Amino acid sequence: MKISIIGGGPAGLYCANALKLSNPHCDITIYEAKNESIDSFGLGYTLQKGTKGFLNKIDNTFLYSLFSNNKPPHLTRAVVGANDNFRFFDFAEGQGLARFDLMRYLRNKALELKVRIIDKKVSTASLVHLQKSSDLLIGADGVNSIVGRKYAAKFESQ
Repeated sequence: MKISIIGGGPAGLYCANALKLSNPHCDITIYEAKNESIDSFGLGYTLQKGTKGFLNKIDNTFLYSLFSNNKPPHLTRAVVGANDNFRFFDFAEGQGLARFDLMRYLRNKALELKVRIIDKKVSTASLVHLQKSSDLLIGADGVNSIVGRKYAAKFESQ
């Protein structure tokens, strides 16, 4: 099965890794706009139960290897600030992880699993070609998704 994934951020990389682990014979290619996801800044992530379970399944030594003291920070509340205004949000407990560390790991794991990562920004015109040449086309390209815009009417998304 030939699978093309648009977007090499956490969603695209998680998806590629999970698909490759469940079916090693899949031919998976991720198209990422010149490493935008790896090199971008982000707030970091909170690894909750399901995510930790998945990371444990794909590499059982990974989660705790990320933290020098083998005990990841325990988080139950987020603080979001703009100017002098701050809001607090409670959420399901989890462990904090820097975006760079997670992205570096997921990308290296995908490469180890023989997922191709092509540094190329996909245009609307090339989506049609990718759709025709792939058994499955996955849009994991974030908020300003080119895939979402192209197929919005078909999926009735907003």
